Amino acid sequence: MDTGVALCDNCASLILGCVTCSSPSSCDICDTNWALDGRAGTCSCDTGYFLPARGSTCDPCDYTCEMCDTTPANCLSCSAPHNRALDTLASTCPCVYGYTDTGVTACTSCSSLFEGCLECTATDCITCDGTNYFHLVTTSFSMCDCLPTYYGSALGVCSPCDYPCLSCATSSSNCLSCPTGSFRTLQTTGACPCDPGYADVGVAVCQSCSTLMSGCLDCSSSTTCTTCDTAG
Repeated sequence: MDTGVALCDNCASLILGCVTCSSPSSCDICDTNWALDGRAGTCSCDTGYFLPARGSTCDPCDYTCEMCDTTPANCLSCSAPHNRALDTLASTCPCVYGYTDTGVTACTSCSSLFEGCLECTATDCITCDGTNYFHLVTTSFSMCDCLPTYYGSALGVCSPCDYPCLSCATSSSNCLSCPTGSFRTLQTTGACPCDPGYADVGVAVCQSCSTLMSGCLDCSSSTTCTTCDTAG
């Protein structure tokens, strides 16, 4: 740039971050990671970059910040599409509720990491979706599982097992266990039929045939006796 002296000055020495200038106070093209203010003719750090104290080049902000100042992690603004919100006291961009930081710009939803999870870290679920019948289960890490007497009928959905089952899997009628004291015995087919001498009356606990029909030893339903007590 010709400044009226024998030696031309470098645009960057006149206007910070400038590559090409038309006058000592008007930049035309800014360097990489700098953005041009066409009206002012100056350069400022681009979004996601900041100018360190006494620095001459723009450094990248921390991956959590949309814009920062002074230091990489001193956030001025956060990216809402990346599910981050500004903590004005700490000048940080933590993930919003229901999302967690996995070391990249965009926060990851807890439900995508742990089925039925509402709040989490990158490695553990903290709160499960109780309204959809999930509860917290802790083994080597914490995750969500359907409550007893429920099963995972679809992604993120727990549905009730049929009444003959204490627990079930893949379908409501595919029992894994039968209710204790219900006079039911688990079969290899996944059914929990009533024991001999008992009938299904539409609830978990089977009723004795003799209670349903006087003198009946065995029955196929609450109204059909198949074996009578001939001894009496």
